[in-house]
Amino acid sequence: MLIATLPIQDPKKPPVLKFPPRCVHCGQPTTETLPVKLPMGVEKRSRQVVLEFSLPMCAEGAKLERSLAKVTLIPFLVGGLLIGLAGFVLGWLFAPEPPLQTLQTRFFDVVIGAFVGLTAGILGGMAVETVFKLLFAPVYGKLLLQRPLTAVEIFSDTENYVGLSAALSPDKKQLKLTFEREDVGREFQQINIQKAATQTGTSRQ
Repeated sequence: MLIATLPIQDPKKPPVLKFPPRCVHCGQPTTETLPVKLPMGVEKRSRQVVLEFSLPMCAEGAKLERSLAKVTLIPFLVGGLLIGLAGFVLGWLFAPEPPLQTLQTRFFDVVIGAFVGLTAGILGGMAVETVFKLLFAPVYGKLLLQRPLTAVEIFSDTENYVGLSAALSPDKKQLKLTFEREDVGREFQQINIQKAATQTGTSRQ
């Protein structure tokens, strides 16, 4: 395992990363790439700034990643949506009447329903995802069990894939990449260090 930490000078100008043409999971030649997007928490020209890069994978690595998503992301989204809708209806139906009927309290029951639905959706989605992870643990082993729950990834600005995890620091000033394979991680560091040095030299001329 190798951890590469990259500084981000300006969140509005996230770095452009280049990976070696090898699967980050097994080191075989790349046959396809998976898009990775991390929101920087700022806007530029009224658009959300996103740090994007393409993750190199072999066919088997990409197939494995998609299989893991089927037992993590999909159960969280589908389970969370269904439970969230049920929570919204119950919250809306059983919301207490406000003491005074004003313009501000007219949609009090809808607000309560939305809050209950959102909370129930997140917690319910996490519960459904956990059940699926336990059911499929004998098939995927530690690759599945060690992966954080989808809600945790969303709220912590992290992305996890087979072979690599990416995490932004809370202040968006650093990007931490954890490579499963040290050789791929070292190649990544060499490529991006050389790239940074070339860009610096060009800017000085």
